[in-house]
Amino acid sequence: MLGTKESAGTSRKPKVAIIGAGRSGRKLAERLTSSWEILILDKNPERLKLAAKQAGLAEEKCFLGDATSAIFLEEVQIEKAYQIVVLVSDDKTTEEIVKLLTQRFHRKNIIARILDEVRAEALRNLDIVIVNPFETSVNLIA
Repeated sequence: MLGTKESAGTSRKPKVAIIGAGRSGRKLAERLTSSWEILILDKNPERLKLAAKQAGLAEEKCFLGDATSAIFLEEVQIEKAYQIVVLVSDDKTTEEIVKLLTQRFHRKNIIARILDEVRAEALRNLDIVIVNPFETSVNLIA
């Protein structure tokens, strides 16, 4: 289950790259399939297979690899994604991916889920959208 450069396609829908095929990544892909061209990246082949099934994605839209690798991100042509959503479970890895995307690929349209407020603060100056589920919950209740 590995997409190729050629499989990236030329859909008329805007392209979103979802990094992380866990529960949140799969649900997001499932919700966006009708209006976005979805690319999903993960280093776990079982999660990718499940994401493809749940979201009805062709296997060539699922990329197996490490999103902390610039070579991998170049291979999947991350620069062609209009929007990038980072939904990996480890905040340190999220920070590493976001810094790579902003500094090496000069990407701005990034949404990243961060649980640790200290790491979130470190990324706020990169001009991306940070989603902290705890902070969001507090804001909704307060």
